[in-house]
Amino acid sequence: MSAFDIALDYQRERERRALDNPYHLTTSETAIARDLVAGRSMPEIAAKLRLTDASLKTHMDRICEKVGASGLTHMLHLLSTLPQMRIQTNVVDIDDFRIAFGLGGPFRQG
Repeated sequence: MSAFDIALDYQRERERRALDNPYHLTTSETAIARDLVAGRSMPEIAAKLRLTDASLKTHMDRICEKVGASGLTHMLHLLSTLPQMRIQTNVVDIDDFRIAFGLGGPFRQG
């Protein structure tokens, strides 16, 4: 394999990753963005990721800045257009099912 082939493979991999994450969000920012697009509240996200409210707000401000959004609603609209952020609407979360039918809190596998 020549140096040209290696460079070409590297460039193709960088282009593929750029398509997967066009806004260059960090892992934490991506997790927050997915939870927001899924409809989770800020207190739920903070508890899930063990973040303080101030830390979550800082992450959200950075996400807004990276995606070029003027606010939360605009950010959610932009993020929801990304294929990896779309939520399957035909899938029901087990916790939602349990709560809806009065079967208690979060499902825990023992």
